[in-house]
Amino acid sequence: MKAVFAGGGTGGHISPALALADALKRVTEKPEILFIGSEGKLEETLVPKNGYQIQLIKISGFNRKNLVKNISLPFKIISSVNKCKSVLRKFNPDIVIGTGGYVSAPVVYAALKLKIPVLLQEGNSLPGMVTKMFCDKADKVIVNFEDTLNYLKRRDNAVVIRHPIRYISEKANKDDSIKYFELKPGLKTLLVFGGSQGSVSLNNEIKKILPNIYKLDINLIWQTGETKFEEFKKIAEPFKEKVKVIPFIHKMDIAYSASDLVVCRAGISSIAELAVFRMPVILVPFPYASENHQEKNARSLEKDGAAIVLTD
Repeated sequence: MKAVFAGGGTGGHISPALALADALKRVTEKPEILFIGSEGKLEETLVPKNGYQIQLIKISGFNRKNLVKNISLPFKIISSVNKCKSVLRKFNPDIVIGTGGYVSAPVVYAALKLKIPVLLQEGNSLPGMVTKMFCDKADKVIVNFEDTLNYLKRRDNAVVIRHPIRYISEKANKDDSIKYFELKPGLKTLLVFGGSQGSVSLNNEIKKILPNIYKLDINLIWQTGETKFEEFKKIAEPFKEKVKVIPFIHKMDIAYSASDLVVCRAGISSIAELAVFRMPVILVPFPYASENHQEKNARSLEKDGAAIVLTD
């Protein structure tokens, strides 16, 4: 079987694609898998690091803050679609799987034009732009929330399946997990992360209260994102016995296993992982997420008593 995965920009779009690719490898004999992603985005490094081939294209999303910058967007889209058609013709996949992010739009459109079967995976409670655009033309749409069905143009091709996460055989031993992060054994541990790109507001709050956290005699695992990692690492140096500062956590299963409480954004991949590990969590939705989808994700968990939600 030959499959193309299209999705990227953030971990929330890449993680489910990687999870589905991993699953395909487990149930199919020697599948051929190709990812299509955007140049300069997280998938450029994350996909190869996980052992998959990726074809990069030049594409940018709709600029909501500066409409003038969108003047050349139609020409960029046409160029991207033509590039995607060329890649798909050469690879000749049996299926194209779109997991969201603007890079998946030209890939899905090209696949439909070439009459290649398309599956869309939508994790958020409120469907994203790509799902809204192509849900009525896709062969199958997988959604995570029952409520999402109400936003689709058609429902006969949609099915509710919980959000895919990377395969985890069992929860790791807590003592071993604490040792993995080089933290002090025997303490409660707080895990703070702001998604794959970090969070400016969460980082700034942790920076302010870091000495107080240290006095509480707890461990802190703090994922900052790449942008100001070196600055935050330097600030945390006096507390390094109980504070681990990391730009990006690749082993989230070990991070969850080490932790007693999580504070994070409300991206759907994070929410799905937290549910699997049954983690106590305080969700702080990113207020500028498209159509406020993170708040809707968080409120869905809050309604079920699975999270506390704070506004940013």
